[in-house]
Amino acid sequence: MYSFNNDNAAILLFDFKAAFPSVSHQFLFRTLQAIGLPTYWINALRAFYRGNKHWLKFAGGKYPSVDSKCGVRQGCPISPLLFALVADILLRKLSSHFPQAFTRAFADDTAMLTHNLLTTAAPILALFRDYGSISGLHLNLPKTVAIPLWLANLQEIKQQLTSIDNGWSPVEFAWTAKYLGLYVGPGAHDSSWTAPLAKFAKRANSWGNAAVGLLHTSHAYRTYIMSVLSYVAQLLTPTQECLQAESKALARLVPGPGNWCTSQDLWHMRDAGFPSAFISLNLLSLASKLRVIYSEKVVPKRSVDLLQAAIANSDRIYLPWTKWYNSTYMHHLLQAENTAQKMGVTIRNIRYSLLQEGHETAIHKYKIQKSAYDWLLKQEC
Repeated sequence: MYSFNNDNAAILLFDFKAAFPSVSHQFLFRTLQAIGLPTYWINALRAFYRGNKHWLKFAGGKYPSVDSKCGVRQGCPISPLLFALVADILLRKLSSHFPQAFTRAFADDTAMLTHNLLTTAAPILALFRDYGSISGLHLNLPKTVAIPLWLANLQEIKQQLTSIDNGWSPVEFAWTAKYLGLYVGPGAHDSSWTAPLAKFAKRANSWGNAAVGLLHTSHAYRTYIMSVLSYVAQLLTPTQECLQAESKALARLVPGPGNWCTSQDLWHMRDAGFPSAFISLNLLSLASKLRVIYSEKVVPKRSVDLLQAAIANSDRIYLPWTKWYNSTYMHHLLQAENTAQKMGVTIRNIRYSLLQEGHETAIHKYKIQKSAYDWLLKQEC
């Protein structure tokens, strides 16, 4: 809703140069001391990073190279936690310096929604420079993306910001960009499906040549082929192109004369006694959205109503972006909730059924999704 209440709001997607290999060890351990981690734990962690010597093998000889003073150990299960603690310093600084902004991060993917890019551009870069000088984590500016939330010429916006701080010169300005696997911004449209659909078709074509039988193919479809679409499907509604690609993939994987079987037949293979069945993209999308609503405790209708009220009361509505305003993740979740309800499937009914079967009060979210899918599949008949 920032774009409805502010003239120059923007989404900023930051990218770090070699994030995990660049963390300063000195900064890391000073951070652990600052948060009050017991000394014996810090000493134990120091032991992992002490004496990280590198050697060069050249022309049959072995020569001493450098001692590593930065980076977290790749493959170590505690490394993500150490990196998160270091990154938390940055997030706290951003929140305190820009209280009107909305900042989130997952590992080294940091995003910020600023209320006014023109006034915050210079201090944001200054803060990242200061943070980089003490932590070793510097922005990869050519891979950092700024998405303006007001209608204007992108090149003119970039020139305006560059005149404020030349550091913005290498930054990419676009109407959409990928964040955590999904495209965000007014120019996103259905871009989030493009790459997964291509990978889905490639895997289906590849597996279609295996000729390993119906049962093994159904296992592969559930775990290896459909899985590339399931991530996007939990927040976005499958497009007509997705459903056509699904039908084409099933025909490729289960060839036969004419219309010897339908997609519905493959989804209901268990009813015919098979231990496994192919999975429906549309029903999987509905079930996974119910899981999201349950696990994240969101109320899609309330969020959509708030958004519609903000649109009605704002004079900063851009008509070319109408589709974007009406296709938020909450819109997709609400649509899924309403569709499932029309099919007689609700989270409340699923949860009650699982409790009746003896499950604990705190039902795991994927139990909700599995049960929702099974219920929807029965209703789809």
